[in-house]
Amino acid sequence: MPVGLPHPPTATEDLISVSFHTEAAPLAMVWRLIEISMADAPYLVALALVELDGKRALPLTGKSQREESAGEPGEAGRTLALELLLRLWQRSDEGALRRAAAEDSLLLLEMPLEVMSERLPLIKADWIAGGTTDELLASLKQLAQRSWRIGIVKYQPATFTPWP
Repeated sequence: MPVGLPHPPTATEDLISVSFHTEAAPLAMVWRLIEISMADAPYLVALALVELDGKRALPLTGKSQREESAGEPGEAGRTLALELLLRLWQRSDEGALRRAAAEDSLLLLEMPLEVMSERLPLIKADWIAGGTTDELLASLKQLAQRSWRIGIVKYQPATFTPWP
Protein backbone atom coordinates (compact mmCIF):
# COMPACT_ATOMS: atom_id res chain seq x y z
CA MET A 1 0.00 0.00 0.00
CA PRO A 2 1.46 3.41 -0.96
CA VAL A 3 2.41 5.75 1.84
CA GLY A 4 -0.26 8.33 2.66
CA LEU A 5 -3.28 6.24 1.65
CA PRO A 6 -5.66 5.21 4.43
CA HIS A 7 -5.50 1.70 5.83
CA PRO A 8 -8.38 -0.42 4.46
CA PRO A 9 -11.30 -0.77 6.91
CA THR A 10 -11.65 -3.92 8.97
CA ALA A 11 -14.81 -5.99 9.20
CA THR A 12 -15.06 -5.32 12.92
CA GLU A 13 -16.58 -1.90 13.51
CA ASP A 14 -15.59 -1.59 17.16
CA LEU A 15 -11.88 -1.58 16.34
CA ILE A 16 -9.85 1.48 15.53
CA SER A 17 -6.89 1.27 13.21
CA VAL A 18 -4.47 4.15 13.28
CA SER A 19 -1.50 4.34 10.90
CA PHE A 20 1.45 6.69 11.24
CA HIS A 21 3.48 7.14 8.05
CA THR A 22 6.79 8.91 7.67
CA GLU A 23 9.05 9.18 4.64
CA ALA A 24 12.73 8.65 5.31
CA ALA A 25 15.11 8.29 2.36
CA PRO A 26 15.64 5.76 1.03
CA LEU A 27 13.03 3.74 2.91
CA ALA A 28 9.51 4.57 4.00
CA MET A 29 8.89 3.68 7.63
CA VAL A 30 5.36 2.68 8.52
CA TRP A 31 4.23 2.38 12.12
CA ARG A 32 0.85 0.91 12.71
CA LEU A 33 -1.22 0.71 15.87
CA ILE A 34 -4.08 -1.72 15.30
CA GLU A 35 -7.04 -3.10 17.11
CA ILE A 36 -7.62 -0.80 20.05
CA SER A 37 -10.91 -2.08 21.34
CA MET A 38 -13.34 0.68 22.29
CA ALA A 39 -15.58 -1.93 23.92
CA ASP A 40 -13.00 -2.32 26.69
CA ALA A 41 -13.45 1.29 27.86
CA PRO A 42 -16.02 1.49 30.67
CA TYR A 43 -18.86 3.97 30.35
CA LEU A 44 -20.54 5.62 33.34
CA VAL A 45 -24.30 6.16 32.92
CA ALA A 46 -26.65 8.03 35.26
CA LEU A 47 -30.33 7.28 34.68
CA ALA A 48 -33.67 8.06 36.26
CA LEU A 49 -36.79 5.88 36.16
CA VAL A 50 -39.61 8.41 36.35
CA GLU A 51 -43.16 9.16 35.35
CA LEU A 52 -43.59 12.60 33.85
CA ASP A 53 -47.19 13.79 33.60
CA GLY A 54 -48.32 10.17 33.93
CA LYS A 55 -46.02 8.85 31.16
CA ARG A 56 -42.86 6.83 31.68
CA ALA A 57 -39.53 8.45 30.93
CA LEU A 58 -35.98 7.22 31.34
CA PRO A 59 -33.63 10.18 30.89
CA LEU A 60 -29.96 9.37 31.05
CA THR A 61 -26.55 10.92 30.67
CA GLY A 62 -23.14 9.34 30.47
CA LYS A 63 -19.42 9.73 30.15
CA SER A 64 -16.65 7.43 28.99
CA GLN A 65 -14.02 6.51 31.55
CA ARG A 66 -10.34 5.85 30.95
CA GLU A 67 -10.51 2.90 33.31
CA GLU A 68 -12.83 1.34 35.86
CA SER A 69 -13.27 3.47 38.93
CA ALA A 70 -11.81 2.12 42.15
CA GLY A 71 -14.43 2.04 44.87
CA GLU A 72 -17.15 4.61 44.31
CA PRO A 73 -17.41 6.70 41.13
CA GLY A 74 -16.36 9.94 42.85
CA GLU A 75 -16.49 13.32 41.15
CA ALA A 76 -17.40 11.92 37.71
CA GLY A 77 -20.47 10.25 39.24
CA ARG A 78 -21.47 13.39 41.13
CA THR A 79 -21.20 15.48 37.97
CA LEU A 80 -23.41 13.06 36.02
CA ALA A 81 -25.95 12.91 38.85
CA LEU A 82 -26.15 16.71 39.01
CA GLU A 83 -26.52 17.01 35.24
CA LEU A 84 -29.32 14.42 35.20
CA LEU A 85 -31.16 16.00 38.13
CA LEU A 86 -30.98 19.45 36.52
CA ARG A 87 -32.44 18.03 33.30
CA LEU A 88 -35.25 16.38 35.28
CA TRP A 89 -35.94 19.62 37.11
CA GLN A 90 -36.22 21.47 33.79
CA ARG A 91 -38.58 18.83 32.39
CA SER A 92 -40.83 19.10 35.45
CA ASP A 93 -42.44 22.09 33.68
CA GLU A 94 -44.09 19.48 31.40
CA GLY A 95 -46.11 18.02 34.28
CA ALA A 96 -45.98 16.18 37.57
CA LEU A 97 -42.76 14.26 38.17
CA ARG A 98 -42.81 10.99 40.14
CA ARG A 99 -40.21 8.30 40.85
CA ALA A 100 -41.14 5.03 39.15
CA ALA A 101 -39.03 2.62 41.22
CA ALA A 102 -38.78 4.17 44.72
CA GLU A 103 -35.12 4.11 45.89
CA ASP A 104 -34.05 2.38 42.66
CA SER A 105 -35.25 5.31 40.55
CA LEU A 106 -31.90 7.12 40.38
CA LEU A 107 -29.01 4.86 39.39
CA LEU A 108 -25.41 5.10 38.26
CA LEU A 109 -24.14 2.18 36.17
CA GLU A 110 -20.73 1.29 34.81
CA MET A 111 -20.83 -0.76 31.61
CA PRO A 112 -18.88 -1.31 28.41
CA LEU A 113 -19.53 1.31 25.73
CA GLU A 114 -20.74 -1.33 23.28
CA VAL A 115 -23.38 -2.56 25.75
CA MET A 116 -24.48 1.00 26.49
CA SER A 117 -24.91 1.90 22.84
CA GLU A 118 -26.47 -1.36 21.61
CA ARG A 119 -28.51 -2.90 24.44
CA LEU A 120 -29.49 -0.01 26.72
CA PRO A 121 -31.68 1.74 24.09
CA LEU A 122 -33.63 -1.49 23.51
CA ILE A 123 -34.22 -2.06 27.21
CA LYS A 124 -35.25 1.59 27.65
CA ALA A 125 -37.71 1.43 24.74
CA ASP A 126 -39.23 -1.81 26.04
CA TRP A 127 -39.86 -0.30 29.49
CA ILE A 128 -41.31 2.94 28.12
CA ALA A 129 -43.63 0.88 25.89
CA GLY A 130 -45.08 -0.90 28.93
CA GLY A 131 -42.57 -3.48 30.17
CA THR A 132 -42.47 -4.10 33.89
CA THR A 133 -40.18 -2.14 36.16
CA ASP A 134 -38.90 -5.38 37.68
CA GLU A 135 -37.83 -6.62 34.22
CA LEU A 136 -36.10 -3.31 33.51
CA LEU A 137 -34.19 -3.40 36.80
CA ALA A 138 -33.19 -7.05 36.24
CA SER A 139 -31.90 -6.19 32.75
CA LEU A 140 -29.93 -3.20 34.07
CA LYS A 141 -28.34 -5.43 36.73
CA GLN A 142 -27.21 -7.83 33.99
CA LEU A 143 -25.74 -5.07 31.82
CA ALA A 144 -23.80 -3.28 34.54
CA GLN A 145 -20.32 -4.26 35.59
CA ARG A 146 -20.83 -2.15 38.72
CA SER A 147 -23.82 -0.13 39.88
CA TRP A 148 -24.92 2.29 42.58
CA ARG A 149 -28.05 3.98 43.87
CA ILE A 150 -27.66 7.74 43.98
CA GLY A 151 -28.86 9.28 47.22
CA ILE A 152 -28.61 12.46 49.19
CA VAL A 153 -28.25 13.22 52.86
CA LYS A 154 -29.05 16.74 54.00
CA TYR A 155 -25.99 19.03 53.85
CA GLN A 156 -23.85 16.27 52.28
CA PRO A 157 -22.73 15.61 48.70
CA ALA A 158 -24.48 12.91 46.67
CA THR A 159 -23.88 9.41 48.01
CA PHE A 160 -23.37 6.21 46.06
CA THR A 161 -24.65 3.00 47.61
CA PRO A 162 -23.75 -0.26 45.83
CA TRP A 163 -26.78 -1.62 43.96
CA PRO A 164 -28.46 -4.08 44.14
